[in-house]
Amino acid sequence: MFLSSLMSSRFFGTHQRAIVSSMRLFFFVGLFCFGRLIPVHAQDSVTVLAAASLQPVLSPAVEALNKTAAQDGRPHITIIFGSSGQLARSVSHGIPTDLFLSANYEWIEWLDKHAAKAQFQGDFVRNRLVLVSHASQTSQVSQGSQTSQVSQGSQTSQVSQATVGQRSRSTTVHPEKAGNAGLLPPQATITLLRQAKRIAMADPVLAPAGVHATRALETLGVHTELYDRLVFFPHVRATTLAIKSQAVPLGFVYRSDVNAEFPALSILHLFPPVLYGAMAWSNTGEEIYHLFLSASVGQQFVQAGFDLP
Repeated sequence: MFLSSLMSSRFFGTHQRAIVSSMRLFFFVGLFCFGRLIPVHAQDSVTVLAAASLQPVLSPAVEALNKTAAQDGRPHITIIFGSSGQLARSVSHGIPTDLFLSANYEWIEWLDKHAAKAQFQGDFVRNRLVLVSHASQTSQVSQGSQTSQVSQGSQTSQVSQATVGQRSRSTTVHPEKAGNAGLLPPQATITLLRQAKRIAMADPVLAPAGVHATRALETLGVHTELYDRLVFFPHVRATTLAIKSQAVPLGFVYRSDVNAEFPALSILHLFPPVLYGAMAWSNTGEEIYHLFLSASVGQQFVQAGFDLP
């Protein structure tokens, strides 16, 4: 606009117009050359959308990887965390994404029908849904529920083996870091839930952790009974922080979230494992997927309470 206003001035002579024309040509040639550089730079970066429960591991891991990205010849990683459902919907609406990491496989299968065809799809890590309370309250609540159920024994032990998440597989339990007050048997867990005035969980419409928690309550046979006491949060990390701050006495989170907040939270009951899924739309996205499962980053997942595929 500045150059156009100069060109329209009645006081400009032919010589001045020639100079401005040259300036405009130089400007647009420069803009074209600069524009040609932009895609090259974009190819040196990769965008990852990841489930919020992966943040304690991937946030510091990505920060460390980006520091050596240039010298190692790797792309710079931009990672965005959120509930798997919200992220999946963003992908379906066309947000540029190289790699999506979901806290369950259902959103991967949903994207297979509602988004551009991916060039790679596979298993990621496994986690465990757990019922937890703040460590300062754990002894009291667990003793109360166990006392009221002392005669029940293990007659309902099969409840804890029910499948909570789809494509679940056996996994190793890591109670040594996530403070255990002593895991409650299923019937004692049911009693504890019935005694609670409020129970925290992720919103099942938005987050897989909420879906898994809903299935756990249904398996225990108390979902309908306790529905009015459920307090929903946008994702599992928000749920974890609510229990940590004692805003809610107990709730459902992942084992990895308990490890991330150790020793503030204690596990009361373990549910079957859930499998995370991955979907990539570019070569760089697939490369980052394998990098996240490599020895260096993979070990961080194990230490955080996840299991590798």
